[in-house]
Amino acid sequence: SVVSGTNSGGNSANWIFLGPIQPGDPISWTGVTDTSWTEGSNWNPQRAPVATDVVTIPAGCARYPIVADEKLVNTLAIAAGASLTLNGADLIVTNDFSNAGDVVFAGEETLRFEGNGAQTLDLGNRTYSRLTIAKTGGSVAFANGFTTDFLYCRAVTPLGLVFAAGADY
Repeated sequence: SVVSGTNSGGNSANWIFLGPIQPGDPISWTGVTDTSWTEGSNWNPQRAPVATDVVTIPAGCARYPIVADEKLVNTLAIAAGASLTLNGADLIVTNDFSNAGDVVFAGEETLRFEGNGAQTLDLGNRTYSRLTIAKTGGSVAFANGFTTDFLYCRAVTPLGLVFAAGADY
Protein backbone atom coordinates (compact mmCIF):
# COMPACT_ATOMS: atom_id res chain seq x y z
CA SER A 1 0.00 0.00 0.00
CA VAL A 2 1.01 3.62 -0.45
CA VAL A 3 1.00 6.03 2.46
CA SER A 4 1.45 9.75 1.85
CA GLY A 5 3.53 11.76 4.28
CA THR A 6 2.42 14.87 6.13
CA ASN A 7 4.37 18.00 6.80
CA SER A 8 5.38 18.01 10.46
CA GLY A 9 7.63 21.05 10.20
CA GLY A 10 10.22 19.29 8.03
CA ASN A 11 10.38 18.67 4.31
CA SER A 12 8.20 15.56 4.27
CA ALA A 13 5.08 16.92 2.54
CA ASN A 14 5.81 15.11 -0.71
CA TRP A 15 7.12 11.86 0.72
CA ILE A 16 5.45 8.61 -0.25
CA PHE A 17 6.13 5.46 1.73
CA LEU A 18 5.50 2.11 0.08
CA GLY A 19 4.42 -0.78 2.24
CA PRO A 20 5.89 -4.23 1.70
CA ILE A 21 5.29 -5.69 -1.76
CA GLN A 22 3.53 -9.05 -1.50
CA PRO A 23 3.62 -11.75 -4.19
CA GLY A 24 0.53 -11.38 -6.33
CA ASP A 25 -0.04 -7.70 -5.49
CA PRO A 26 -2.25 -5.98 -8.09
CA ILE A 27 -0.85 -2.97 -9.92
CA SER A 28 -2.61 -0.94 -12.61
CA TRP A 29 -1.25 1.37 -15.31
CA THR A 30 -2.39 5.01 -15.16
CA GLY A 31 0.04 6.65 -17.59
CA VAL A 32 -0.29 10.00 -15.84
CA THR A 33 3.37 10.97 -16.33
CA ASP A 34 4.64 9.43 -19.58
CA THR A 35 4.95 6.05 -21.36
CA SER A 36 7.79 4.65 -19.24
CA TRP A 37 7.07 1.22 -17.74
CA THR A 38 9.68 1.89 -15.03
CA GLU A 39 8.29 5.27 -13.90
CA GLY A 40 6.48 4.63 -10.60
CA SER A 41 4.11 7.59 -11.00
CA ASN A 42 2.57 5.86 -14.04
CA TRP A 43 1.18 3.09 -11.81
CA ASN A 44 -1.32 2.59 -9.01
CA PRO A 45 0.10 2.02 -6.47
CA GLN A 46 2.91 4.44 -7.32
CA ARG A 47 5.81 2.09 -8.01
CA ALA A 48 7.08 0.17 -11.03
CA PRO A 49 5.87 -3.44 -11.33
CA VAL A 50 7.97 -6.26 -9.91
CA ALA A 51 8.21 -9.88 -11.04
CA THR A 52 5.47 -11.13 -8.71
CA ASP A 53 2.83 -8.52 -9.61
CA VAL A 54 -0.57 -8.97 -11.23
CA VAL A 55 -0.42 -6.20 -13.84
CA THR A 56 -3.46 -4.58 -15.48
CA ILE A 57 -3.36 -2.13 -18.36
CA PRO A 58 -6.88 -0.62 -18.55
CA ALA A 59 -8.57 1.29 -21.35
CA GLY A 60 -9.05 5.05 -21.21
CA CYS A 61 -5.49 6.13 -20.45
CA ALA A 62 -3.96 9.16 -22.17
CA ARG A 63 -0.68 7.23 -22.64
CA TYR A 64 0.19 3.54 -22.69
CA PRO A 65 3.37 1.77 -21.54
CA ILE A 66 6.45 1.16 -23.62
CA VAL A 67 8.80 -1.59 -22.43
CA ALA A 68 12.34 -0.54 -23.36
CA ASP A 69 14.28 -3.15 -21.37
CA GLU A 70 13.41 -6.75 -20.49
CA LYS A 71 10.68 -7.05 -17.85
CA LEU A 72 9.23 -9.99 -15.91
CA VAL A 73 5.67 -10.08 -14.52
CA ASN A 74 3.51 -12.71 -12.88
CA THR A 75 0.20 -12.00 -14.63
CA LEU A 76 -0.72 -9.45 -17.30
CA ALA A 77 -4.14 -8.31 -18.53
CA ILE A 78 -4.51 -5.78 -21.36
CA ALA A 79 -8.05 -4.39 -21.70
CA ALA A 80 -9.89 -3.66 -24.95
CA GLY A 81 -8.79 -0.23 -26.16
CA ALA A 82 -5.47 -0.43 -24.28
CA SER A 83 -2.02 -1.18 -25.66
CA LEU A 84 1.48 -2.26 -24.69
CA THR A 85 4.53 -1.56 -26.87
CA LEU A 86 7.67 -3.69 -26.79
CA ASN A 87 10.48 -1.45 -28.03
CA GLY A 88 13.78 -3.27 -28.15
CA ALA A 89 13.01 -5.54 -25.20
CA ASP A 90 11.18 -8.77 -24.40
CA LEU A 91 8.40 -9.14 -21.86
CA ILE A 92 8.23 -12.35 -19.80
CA VAL A 93 4.96 -13.53 -18.20
CA THR A 94 5.23 -16.38 -15.68
CA ASN A 95 1.52 -16.94 -15.08
CA ASP A 96 -1.71 -15.97 -16.85
CA PHE A 97 -1.96 -13.54 -19.76
CA SER A 98 -5.01 -11.99 -21.40
CA ASN A 99 -5.08 -9.49 -24.23
CA ALA A 100 -8.20 -7.77 -25.49
CA GLY A 101 -6.16 -4.75 -26.64
CA ASP A 102 -2.97 -4.46 -28.65
CA VAL A 103 0.62 -5.59 -28.18
CA VAL A 104 2.85 -3.58 -30.52
CA PHE A 105 6.22 -4.99 -31.57
CA ALA A 106 8.66 -2.28 -32.69
CA GLY A 107 11.08 -4.85 -34.13
CA GLU A 108 12.28 -8.34 -33.14
CA GLU A 109 10.96 -8.29 -29.58
CA THR A 110 9.42 -11.44 -28.11
CA LEU A 111 6.49 -11.99 -25.78
CA ARG A 112 7.71 -14.88 -23.63
CA PHE A 113 5.75 -17.26 -21.41
CA GLU A 114 7.86 -19.06 -18.84
CA GLY A 115 7.60 -20.79 -15.49
CA ASN A 116 6.78 -24.21 -14.11
CA GLY A 117 3.06 -24.01 -13.34
CA ALA A 118 -0.14 -24.07 -15.33
CA GLN A 119 -0.66 -20.99 -17.51
CA THR A 120 -3.79 -19.77 -19.27
CA LEU A 121 -3.06 -17.59 -22.29
CA ASP A 122 -5.87 -15.60 -23.84
CA LEU A 123 -4.11 -14.17 -26.85
CA GLY A 124 -7.35 -12.58 -28.01
CA ASN A 125 -7.33 -13.85 -31.62
CA ARG A 126 -4.62 -11.29 -32.33
CA THR A 127 -1.39 -11.33 -34.33
CA TYR A 128 1.98 -11.37 -32.57
CA SER A 129 5.40 -10.90 -34.08
CA ARG A 130 7.28 -13.37 -31.88
CA LEU A 131 6.04 -15.73 -29.15
CA THR A 132 8.13 -18.04 -26.99
CA ILE A 133 6.88 -20.70 -24.60
CA ALA A 134 9.79 -21.88 -22.44
CA LYS A 135 8.55 -23.94 -19.51
CA THR A 136 10.26 -26.08 -16.89
CA GLY A 137 7.00 -27.88 -16.20
CA GLY A 138 3.26 -27.42 -16.01
CA SER A 139 0.93 -26.77 -18.90
CA VAL A 140 -0.31 -24.07 -21.24
CA ALA A 141 -3.98 -23.63 -22.08
CA PHE A 142 -4.86 -21.31 -24.97
CA ALA A 143 -8.25 -19.68 -24.34
CA ASN A 144 -8.45 -18.18 -27.85
CA GLY A 145 -6.70 -18.40 -31.17
CA PHE A 146 -3.78 -16.31 -32.37
CA THR A 147 -1.41 -15.88 -35.30
CA THR A 148 2.31 -15.30 -35.08
CA ASP A 149 5.26 -14.83 -37.39
CA PHE A 150 7.45 -16.89 -35.06
CA LEU A 151 6.58 -19.42 -32.34
CA TYR A 152 9.24 -21.18 -30.29
CA CYS A 153 8.36 -23.85 -27.71
CA ARG A 154 10.83 -25.43 -25.29
CA ALA A 155 10.08 -27.65 -22.34
CA VAL A 156 12.45 -29.30 -19.87
CA THR A 157 9.80 -31.86 -18.90
CA PRO A 158 6.73 -33.01 -20.84
CA LEU A 159 4.51 -29.99 -21.44
CA GLY A 160 0.76 -30.15 -21.84
CA LEU A 161 -0.62 -27.79 -24.50
CA VAL A 162 -4.39 -27.35 -24.62
CA PHE A 163 -5.92 -25.49 -27.56
CA ALA A 164 -9.43 -23.98 -27.45
CA ALA A 165 -11.90 -25.87 -29.61
CA GLY A 166 -12.91 -24.00 -32.74
CA ALA A 167 -10.20 -21.35 -32.43
CA ASP A 168 -7.84 -20.45 -35.30
CA TYR A 169 -4.08 -20.81 -34.86
